Amino acid sequence: MIFGDVASGKSTFANELGEITDTPVTHLDLLMDEMGRDNRASIGGIIRDLADEDRWIIEGNAFTKDPFYRIERAETIYAFDFNPLRAFGGHVQRYARTKVGLERRIGSNDEQLKLPYFVPYIFKNFPPRKEAALQRAHELDKDVVIFNRKKQAAQYLAELATL
Repeated sequence: MIFGDVASGKSTFANELGEITDTPVTHLDLLMDEMGRDNRASIGGIIRDLADEDRWIIEGNAFTKDPFYRIERAETIYAFDFNPLRAFGGHVQRYARTKVGLERRIGSNDEQLKLPYFVPYIFKNFPPRKEAALQRAHELDKDVVIFNRKKQAAQYLAELATL
């Protein structure tokens, strides 16, 4: 399971981890774009079905659709825990890179900055959800790997690829 702050590198990490481990990857942003983000019960059901599989990587937050089931089923939990200012800066940078064609997002590929949504999400709404998820993972004694920078995630994958 992979979750964490906006524009922290979760999707890229998930794709690379999936390649290294030969594990299928589901990006929740893509799923929610297909189904409609307000379709909480149906999305939550799909997430639970995916987490019941033997091998899976589910990347994304969606804690209003599935607060803890993925955590309970996951072997390893990867959390991208960035300072909110770093996350906001990453969001603005990603927007600019997307706008000029240097980057393409996975999921939600509209090219709008959406500050009225992302400012409260980054600074107010997501931090308590992230903390609750980490707390639940620790309560269940899960293997939790926390990245505070993209470089840490890249180093982790490089080391994993050599095993």
